[in-house]
Amino acid sequence: MAEETIGRRILEWPVGSDGYFEVPAKRLTIEEEEKAHEIRCFASTIAQYADSSSGCPSTLDQTGAYLCGGRADRTSKPCNLFVILGSECLIRERKTVSQPHNSSCAFWEVSSAGDPEARRCPAGRYDDERIKFGTTRNPLGFSCERCEYGEGKMKAPDSEGRARWCKKHGMPVFDEACCADNDPGKGNNDGKRKAAIFAGSNGGS
Repeated sequence: MAEETIGRRILEWPVGSDGYFEVPAKRLTIEEEEKAHEIRCFASTIAQYADSSSGCPSTLDQTGAYLCGGRADRTSKPCNLFVILGSECLIRERKTVSQPHNSSCAFWEVSSAGDPEARRCPAGRYDDERIKFGTTRNPLGFSCERCEYGEGKMKAPDSEGRARWCKKHGMPVFDEACCADNDPGKGNNDGKRKAAIFAGSNGGS
């Protein structure tokens, strides 16, 4: 951790030959946990990261699915921005979602009757790149557990129980957490989700 003359800390982790942050070789110290907390706060802002104690609660899918229409077997709920009748996304430019049980975007929200949503006007809808829309072939959906960047496991969980390591942001994460940089990994997606989905690539319609 470097410090500039103005007193601002620069948070750093070791970087591997693949260009991503290395999984910590031992249990995190208190100082390192504080550093990871600051990084999660930043990830919550820049990539909409959320878990049980970080980010916006309404963007956390406790089942780790994060799918527009929820899982096909109904073990997860649909997004609050998704209208089941007509398979419509309220904010997407291409409003019809043809694969609701395999698609998602960076603006996924918990379905709630107490949180009404507004349908965007045609000129005010967002294209797939803006909302990072994409699809996955995995019927279970997305989450850190199924993300290419979250494949690493830490030597020991942090003090709140996060045992998985996100090599892109450099922070411990829970299995069911997710962010806008989520990438289901090679052979598991038709684009990326939030990274795919969220990168808006060629992830279906």
